[in-house]
Parts: sequence; structure tokens; C-alpha cells
Amino acid sequence: MTLCDSCGVKEGKVTVEYRDIEGYVTRSRLLCEGCKDLEDQFQQYRILARSFLTMQRTRQSLDKKVKLARHGVKEVLSSPAKWAKKEERKMKKEVYELLGEDHELVRWINNTALGETALLVYLGEINPTMPTVGRVWAYWALTPKGKRRSGQRVVGSPQLKGKAMFFATVCIMKRDSFYYPLFEAKRAYYRSQKDANGQPKYRPIVAHNKAIYWLAKLLVAHAWESLRKEHGLPINPHRLHIPRKPSPEATPPPEILEKLKTGQL
Repeated sequence: MTLCDSCGVKEGKVTVEYRDIEGYVTRSRLLCEGCKDLEDQFQQYRILARSFLTMQRTRQSLDKKVKLARHGVKEVLSSPAKWAKKEERKMKKEVYELLGEDHELVRWINNTALGETALLVYLGEINPTMPTVGRVWAYWALTPKGKRRSGQRVVGSPQLKGKAMFFATVCIMKRDSFYYPLFEAKRAYYRSQKDANGQPKYRPIVAHNKAIYWLAKLLVAHAWESLRKEHGLPINPHRLHIPRKPSPEATPPPEILEKLKTGQL
């Protein structure tokens, strides 16, 4: 009996194929019927999330054009700009109603400095049937192969990598009570590293950016854990195993900060 690729408990009975933009099958997975239903639900959430982001970009574009417009053109553009803003708020509200306040991802997002946009991006771009967070990081281009190098193909989505870095920056700028201290501890570790000559291994800006990248991966991991927990799926340990933020005022345990500063985590 071949077990399900996602839960690893039930028998895999349904083959799910993934295709590239040209329609060719790039890989396939064997899922149980329950995880196949979850895969179908994820695809619907992906449509929802991408539709919201399209609407958000439209609203932002209209807002910019309204600011630049003069005379009668400003009045003409103001009406659709207001409509787009109203519909964006309405869609956010309906998404929260669809998921419910007790949804694990909603609860975790509400505990952080992140907002509705992060919720929708994580919901629509993190497949909860993926059994390991490493696969999710690869899809988000948060692996060494996701870095742009001359003559090499990037593995993953550079656009999602940009969003992951942005969400990490939001937590830093808003001084999130849990994730900001983790970022500071990791940055301190990078700044403390020395090369063979005893000189700093990383310039301050490089150490700063590496810590942001690390935090971006941690946030994606916590979103993945939230989705897996919501659907009762097992969460396999990974090397960034730091517990999720449990409450809005929570701070990280001192022992975790110490391990980050010394490179043990």
C-alpha cells in the first residue's frame, strides 16, 4: 500500500498532476481522498487570493492616477477609485467570514503585526497538503536555488519571495513583540561572524538583509504550520523549529534568543 504524500497515514488513491504554463506535467503526487479534497479547496482559495490582489493593485493604480489628475479628470477617476476601495474592504470582510475567527491562520495573523493582505497571500500560495515546509520554501524561492544567478534558472517564484521579504519587513518596522526580537537576535549572530582574517564576515547591511531573509522563511513556516494544524495534518520538524506566536503580546523565550545569537538555531 502506498501512503498519501500529504498526511502519510491513509492510502494514496488519487493522482494529482501539476503542469507548467505550457501544459506539460512537471510532477505528480498520490493523495488520499481527504487530502485531494483539501487540494481542491486550496486551488479555490488561490483563485480568491489572486483575485483580491488584482483588485488591490487596481485600487492602488487608481489612487495614484487620482492624485496626478487635474481639472475634470480628477472627478471622473474619483468615482471608480472609491468603488474599488469599497469593494476591497468588502472582500476582506467576506474572506474573514468565510474562514471564521477560529481558523488557525486567522488566529495566528491576528497575533502578529501582519494584516489581511498577508493572510490572503499565505492562504492562496501555501498548499497545506505539502508534507514539508521545505517544499513550500522552494515554491516561494526561499532556497539557495531561488537566488538569481547569471546563466542559472531560478527555482520558485521571485514575486512570492518579494512578498515574503515585505511581510518580514512589516514585522520589523512595526516592532512585533515576538518576531522583532527574533530578527534582532539573528542579526546579532550574523554581525558577530568573522572571516579567516578575524574581520567581520558580513557588512552591516548584508547581515541585516540576511536576518530579514531568515525571518521571511520563519513567517512562511509558521503560516504553513497554521494551515496544517487547521486541517489536522502532521507537522514534520524542520530546522527553523521555533513555536508560533501564541498571543498578541507574546515575546520569545530567552533561551531561543540565546540560541539564535550563538548560531545554534
